[in-house]
Amino acid sequence: MNRVPAAPSRGIAILRCLCTIAAAACCTTVNAEGDSGGSLTVVSDSVYRGLSQTRGQLAVQVGAYGQFAQYWSIGAALSSVDLGDWIDASYEISASLNRDVLISDHWSARASYVYYSDPEDRGEYDYEEWIATLTYRDRISATIAYSPNASIYSYGRTTSRNSATSYELSALHPISERWSAVAGLGYYDLTEAFDTGYRFWSAGLLFSINSLQLDLLRIDTDSTALRLFGSERAGGRWSAAIMWKF
Repeated sequence: MNRVPAAPSRGIAILRCLCTIAAAACCTTVNAEGDSGGSLTVVSDSVYRGLSQTRGQLAVQVGAYGQFAQYWSIGAALSSVDLGDWIDASYEISASLNRDVLISDHWSARASYVYYSDPEDRGEYDYEEWIATLTYRDRISATIAYSPNASIYSYGRTTSRNSATSYELSALHPISERWSAVAGLGYYDLTEAFDTGYRFWSAGLLFSINSLQLDLLRIDTDSTALRLFGSERAGGRWSAAIMWKF
């Protein structure tokens, strides 16, 4: 799933552009109390940390957020998924609590708690993440995400209640008023679940006009991800998305 919690700042949304295809679902800087909004996205291949969540198939995603105090917000998202024939789940939902911090004119940060659930699996593989992101001038973002009880769907194998940590770095370069180039890389440490981790990276273009955004990304992983998750979910792939923000 394109796990974009709620109302990330533009820099944080950039990071999600790189690690998931539906960049900036709820892509709004939270400044004024009472802000709210959301997004509806159709994506050709839903990718999260380099792995397809739909095995190369189309996904529909919806997200919404609302601010209840200055710099505090909550959000929710829903996405269709297809993780394999042995996983009885066709959609996943998430809910988040977010705190934004303005450090200086050029630096900002966000801390988030996110809860993920696959209701069709009766909550057996539900898990949570703690996420911290540091952003410079809405152009460069560094993120660490830690889960104490992650559910990992690998090639013919599912593990739950294992700790996992993701490290991600991304950058955005505006080309014109409507076009931007993005690039990023990351490492997902799955030592507790699989005694290893894998690298992933991506690059692409973003186009925005009014409330619409179009994304085209090339995403790839290392050979470890292919060994763990198979070619249906890992390896090189193109992904495109159209998003309506409201």
